[in-house]
Amino acid sequence: MAAPQDPAKPAPAVAGQPAPGGGGSPASINEPPGSTIGSNMPPAEGGGEGEDDPPDLLDLDPDVATIGDADLTLTCTGEGFTANSKIVFNGGEENTVFVSETTLTTIVKPSTASTAGEYPVLVRDATGDSEPLSFEFVEPARAATIKSRPKKPARAPKPKKKRK
Repeated sequence: MAAPQDPAKPAPAVAGQPAPGGGGSPASINEPPGSTIGSNMPPAEGGGEGEDDPPDLLDLDPDVATIGDADLTLTCTGEGFTANSKIVFNGGEENTVFVSETTLTTIVKPSTASTAGEYPVLVRDATGDSEPLSFEFVEPARAATIKSRPKKPARAPKPKKKRK
């Protein structure tokens, strides 16, 4: 007979396929984003400028990579990031490094990407998701023309809700 599971330890997550960006641990199906079930962490504080505003993602650097290239650091710039903010690459939460209230980073793995195209990137915290920006994987044959194009301009910040 198997020993009962220690209630202080969460059940192991079911492994899923990582997103083309490399993926971190897949989010648990049973826990909503920002959940603290099985954790000693306090709930995430809000993002954005107002208490209920989600984070605001303004720029990705870089925003393009060639399939098969070496790993790279993706820098997300915006507003209202917290230590609990997560970069979400093509639907998968990534291992995210909190640098400041305006900067988050993660590792993108072009070596594991197999399909060229644009993939959504957003920032998530307990208050919600930012508007997504696009990260593009290109075929090696197209890389020279894509890398010589001008970078897309950063998105302007959203107007913030006024606090009552």
